[in-house]
Amino acid sequence: MPADKKELDAALDADPRKEMSSATVKFLKENKDLDKVIKNFTYSEKVSVDTRKMSKKDLLAGVYAVARYEIMIFCVRLNEIAKSGTADKGVIAEVVKLHKKTQKYIDKKLSLACEELNNDKPDNSKALKDGKAAMEKIGSLDLKNAFSGPRNEVVKMLTAIAGSNEKSVAAIIKKATDVAGKLATEFDKTAREASAAIKYLLKVIKDNKGSDTKELADFSKEADGKTGSFEKFVDECKEFEDALDELAKELKTGKMEPRDAKSMADKFKKMTGVDKSAETALKDAQGLKKSFDKIAKALK
Repeated sequence: MPADKKELDAALDADPRKEMSSATVKFLKENKDLDKVIKNFTYSEKVSVDTRKMSKKDLLAGVYAVARYEIMIFCVRLNEIAKSGTADKGVIAEVVKLHKKTQKYIDKKLSLACEELNNDKPDNSKALKDGKAAMEKIGSLDLKNAFSGPRNEVVKMLTAIAGSNEKSVAAIIKKATDVAGKLATEFDKTAREASAAIKYLLKVIKDNKGSDTKELADFSKEADGKTGSFEKFVDECKEFEDALDELAKELKTGKMEPRDAKSMADKFKKMTGVDKSAETALKDAQGLKKSFDKIAKALK
């Protein structure tokens, strides 16, 4: 082995809870049978690296970066389950199956990345696969009503609570709780997954700014001008998501004062900026696909 080469362990030991919302982590603590089947995602393979270019810290950070997208998608489903409030045997079996599937995807991606490292080639395989995963997800997204739909429904039901009386409020809140649960599930399948994909694209852009491969470095430079719209969307999506979580929490208590319902309705009415930021971010991301496809073809 050359003097500058060293054998390091490309190890992964990732607790998926670190990518989950605090509400989901709390839900798992309250449902021990479900919690105990959620094991860390792991991997280990010896690789020969040039220590002038990559430290052990860099290697471990790179390993996690490769696995992170799959972990985030796993966590999106766990967040959905937490919102449903159900942790029965059927849900546990589903999570066990999803965990095995996610681990399999991680194993495959990391195996390919380690192969590139051992061959002493630029890690184009990882970068291309990461970029492709993000682009494919983004290409399938339709965010037209991802925020306006739930916002209109939320305002409608909160307005109903605000205009209720003592006799009718309990029934209205119960109905609103059911509606909120369905809205949260739909939101997770669209906006939350969109946010995860955009976050991952941001990671791909950042990771390849200093790439030894000119095509990837040029792509990151081109994409860098779009990161502002991506970050704005991620932040506003998180704000909307937090507001939905807060609403669900309030409704589950079975108590909501009319004045509080009105105040919350007014809050949602003002959260319209995310519609435009989602449209812009999606347009910018999809606009990068043509450039990325050219790079993928050139580096095959």
